[in-house]
Amino acid sequence: MKINKNSIVSNICGIKSNIKLFELCEYLEISDEIDEVVEYLNDNEQFEVDYNLYLDFNEEITLTVTGSGQADEITELFEKVFGEKYLMMVSTRYSYTCLNDNNHDNHCIEWVSNITKGNFVESVIEYDGKVIKEVITKNHYEDEVLEINESNFLSSEEETQIKKYEDDDENYERYYDAKYCHYFIKKSEFNPDKWWLRWTCQGV
Repeated sequence: MKINKNSIVSNICGIKSNIKLFELCEYLEISDEIDEVVEYLNDNEQFEVDYNLYLDFNEEITLTVTGSGQADEITELFEKVFGEKYLMMVSTRYSYTCLNDNNHDNHCIEWVSNITKGNFVESVIEYDGKVIKEVITKNHYEDEVLEINESNFLSSEEETQIKKYEDDDENYERYYDAKYCHYFIKKSEFNPDKWWLRWTCQGV
């Protein structure tokens, strides 16, 4: 299929859309680059809109975000395209690594292995340029946040232990071993008491 400026962008960060490419480029403030965008997509090359923000073509035109930034830009774009306010959640899997070869190491490795098999997931929810919620869960992957249950939440003892690791940066640090996973939800549908439900996952 030959791409042109009137081609449909069918997916914006996991949300189904029906906007024309040139209209999206206007919202992204790159309308003066539309010819270059079309050329890149027809050559099956990714077009970098901005840092961590890309247009792709593989059977359909999509806009995807990577990394941990861009919340402001993406949610503002959603409001322009869909006429509603959105929140963005970025979930990242990590573990703790012990920096020094001492007694701290054995306890850290044993504790992390016992409660998480090595996996923590930090989920950060942003709205209007501000972080409104940060949650650490366990025993799942970053693209499984929608499926978590009570067994994935930390006990008060585990929260205390994590705080100890976070505060003691001479002996412990986070080890990241996964991609970022991005989720989006209409602000009107967000329930802070059940913050993990009803999101759309962009995918990884």
